[in-house]
Amino acid sequence: MGHPPEVISGHGYEAEIAEVDGLVSLIALRHLGTELLASPGAPLITPWLGRLSSQRHVVDGEALVIGDEKDRVFSERRPTLDERGRPLHGLSGGEGWWRLESSDAQAVAVATFDPHPAFPFAHRIEATFTLDAVGLHVDTALHATGDVDVPVAFGWHPYLAAPADPAVPVEVYLPFTTACLLTDLLPSGVEQDVEAGWLRDPVIDEHWRVVSGMRAAVRSAVGEISMEFTRGFGWAMTWVPAADAGFVCIEPMAGPLDPFVPRSSAPRARPGVPWMASFVVGHRVPMG
Repeated sequence: MGHPPEVISGHGYEAEIAEVDGLVSLIALRHLGTELLASPGAPLITPWLGRLSSQRHVVDGEALVIGDEKDRVFSERRPTLDERGRPLHGLSGGEGWWRLESSDAQAVAVATFDPHPAFPFAHRIEATFTLDAVGLHVDTALHATGDVDVPVAFGWHPYLAAPADPAVPVEVYLPFTTACLLTDLLPSGVEQDVEAGWLRDPVIDEHWRVVSGMRAAVRSAVGEISMEFTRGFGWAMTWVPAADAGFVCIEPMAGPLDPFVPRSSAPRARPGVPWMASFVVGHRVPMG
């Protein structure tokens, strides 16, 4: 983290935003002194969130060649590969990609991305953070800056605080009613109707369809943290690796997992028309 974070506050909330390893990230969010995020906070993962099935794709006639971290063509911005060599969570690395400004209860982060071998689509991303009595509103806009449409597949990866406490079990409310079933951690192409509801002491790694207005929640010793999908995010991941992990990830996604395969329904941003997505994180203190 090359520069001090931008800090905004209002209505009992305080948020810190910074660039970390080339990603704009909400590194802290507090309400009435209560920490609502676990480390590493809530980074914006771009140009795709999640795992890809291959290092080679063709999207709208453009070749995506992702390679690996040893490939010099990638310079500072580089992909991360999983244990099987599959690209994971977009491009990171370097500093100075983002311009951050803040005033009172609002901060704005802007970055312009030139065509890259792993994502040959010129675009600009603007993330606006606003605090009010409801919580922290995060609005993300993607602008196609070239003369072609840009595949939209970015996402946020919030680590919502859920401290392990023997007296207060962790509970997660999942509002989703359509599960995108996975095979080997990638979409199988099969969707299944499910019932919304609460899970106690969850261990999950699931992919979902999202309808704007859905509201997920996490209850733990720090109270109830809510995540409302207010606009644009059509998919989500939920990830808790262990019941005592200390966090719950509820990840708003602009595109589905593996968004560059031919069957994908990832949206496109057209030149001159910003593509918008928003979510809100709120908090209610524990009762009693």
